[in-house]
Amino acid sequence: MLIYGLTPLGVFHTIVSLVALAAGVIALIRDGKISWDNSLGKIYVVTTIIVCLTGFGIFQHGGFGKPHALGVITLVTLG
Repeated sequence: MLIYGLTPLGVFHTIVSLVALAAGVIALIRDGKISWDNSLGKIYVVTTIIVCLTGFGIFQHGGFGKPHALGVITLVTLG
């Protein structure tokens, strides 16, 4: 079943990415940084990890691509 051309995984990935984006923007505006020491920072990090992991299940162009490489780099950076 496709929703706006997206699979259920794609919909979940998109929704979680919007949560991560909002948490990051709010944290930057409010605190000037994203920090694990507050709830917004934790929401940002956890949702960003989820976005990276769910992104590995999306192969719109047939295989591992640049977006997947960015997910690996992001996970290594967060680690």
